[in-house]
Amino acid sequence: LSAHYDCKEEDASRAIFYVLQRVVERKTLDLLQGITMVLDLVGVANRNFPKRLVSLLSKARGCFPLRVQAIHVVGMPWWYPVGQRKMLSEKLRSRIHFLRDKTALLEFIEKDRLLEEDGGIYNFDLQSWISSTVLEEVEQLE
Repeated sequence: LSAHYDCKEEDASRAIFYVLQRVVERKTLDLLQGITMVLDLVGVANRNFPKRLVSLLSKARGCFPLRVQAIHVVGMPWWYPVGQRKMLSEKLRSRIHFLRDKTALLEFIEKDRLLEEDGGIYNFDLQSWISSTVLEEVEQLE
């Protein structure tokens, strides 16, 4: 969902659900506490945003053994179809927080759990994560 990449809606949706699946598989996840998501939409163009994202997330509810504690949306674009939120349950809508910029994330998320690029101190290397994930999947096939 980046302004820097021109990805297809299907690819973006698959990536989102793949990451959610990997989160569910983590042994350190406390299913009762749930997860907190940060959706950084700063600079995202309409063409890069999956049109059916809200619909897919709504339909996926109950399919993943995963509790969503909060969703923090940073930099909501003016063109985002606000009416789509009605597709989500009232409970989930109450857990969505709209923030002007990343500095507000520190009010909700501890600094050691927040990525460096978002004002925290957590260092996450996406390429290393992808490499280790691919290796794990190859080992499971053997």
